[in-house]
Amino acid sequence: MGPAYECLYDSYFPFRLYADFKRGVTLEALAEEYWMPLPWIEERIEAARLCIEKQIRIDLSAPEEA
Repeated sequence: MGPAYECLYDSYFPFRLYADFKRGVTLEALAEEYWMPLPWIEERIEAARLCIEKQIRIDLSAPEEA
């Protein structure tokens, strides 16, 4: 079995991005592949990194409107 984030590769998109990034896929290539802005890709990878490496839980859902 590989790293823990590999277990969630197909279940949680930020972990997929993180895993691909760790394998050497560039941020630009990920942004192009998923048709997402580069800053959005960077934020998701950083959030996944914090969850995995620092065990910090982060809510990436959009804030609710009042």
